[in-house]
Amino acid sequence: HPIVSAVLKARSQRIKEIRNRGGVDTYLGERIHVIRYKNEDNQWEDNLLTILSQEASEFEMLLLEPILDLSIANKQEFQMTLYQFDGVSLHFRNSSKKEGYLKRIKKAVDERAKELDILTTLIIK
Repeated sequence: HPIVSAVLKARSQRIKEIRNRGGVDTYLGERIHVIRYKNEDNQWEDNLLTILSQEASEFEMLLLEPILDLSIANKQEFQMTLYQFDGVSLHFRNSSKKEGYLKRIKKAVDERAKELDILTTLIIK
């Protein structure tokens, strides 16, 4: 599929960039170095896929951070009850205010995505 091909091509390009730079500087200012090691079969491996995973997790957290901020600021109205890596679960104390808060949450996350130049949107289920 063309989308899968594009994702795999971008993934390969990012791996090459990380390898050439010897690691990455995360958005939060930490350095993650490429490490080569021998696995249990005495074959050389590296942590490039782990680095990609850490980068993705960091951006997920940055995208979801506005929800946590709103939850803390409005703790009498709703709470984030569960972080699910690719989303969150929320509990609203007053169901009549739920839709209004969901609109605010969606707007805040979408604004964060725009700030980070990430082409995504929050889907509310």
